[in-house]
Amino acid sequence: MTVYRRIRQCLYNIFREGARKVLRLLSMWDNTFKQQYENAKPAEYLVRNCLTAYAYTAELTGLEDQHKGDLLVHDELANDSFYVEIKKDTIIGKTGNVFVELEIQRGSGTAQGWYHYDYTNLAVVDATPANSRQKSKPIYFIDFYKMKSELALDDKRCKRYQYRNEDGNKCTALLVPIRYIIARGWLKETFYYNADDWKQAQDDAKRKENET
Repeated sequence: MTVYRRIRQCLYNIFREGARKVLRLLSMWDNTFKQQYENAKPAEYLVRNCLTAYAYTAELTGLEDQHKGDLLVHDELANDSFYVEIKKDTIIGKTGNVFVELEIQRGSGTAQGWYHYDYTNLAVVDATPANSRQKSKPIYFIDFYKMKSELALDDKRCKRYQYRNEDGNKCTALLVPIRYIIARGWLKETFYYNADDWKQAQDDAKRKENET
């Protein structure tokens, strides 16, 4: 959950559900969050720049639209606009699976993972370290609405994965094979980026950070 979504959810609960739930949400701001937030920004610029190279236009979303996705994308050729949520995946290149976060267990309680959010599209960036034979790495565009509506969480072709992050929080995810995503028709398109693209995205994110 990004900082914008947490602020939005806290405000929602102030007006609709009272201060008790707000305090529980604020306790989720652990030490890992800031680092995760900062690490995510270059991936957003990477996907934005990549889409521009493929003749789309894309802009980072503001506070009011963060719950829909990180980017608002315009396809002028198809006269269409849609939101895309960016996920930086460090597992997919090693295992061939897309990491889908189901829940996070903290000392303050259990929080829903991003699987439960109403995203329409995902852009999954293969962020595993490149090797000398790789000149480019993929960005998978997934129809998350269709995938979520058709995917059973107890599907035997997927694997439950549990781990502890830097703060000791227990996280549960579902590893969904990219082959399965392709076979079921959930993959919409695949784009590619290289080391220069990633460096440019990092520079863009840093420049924006300095401006604000």
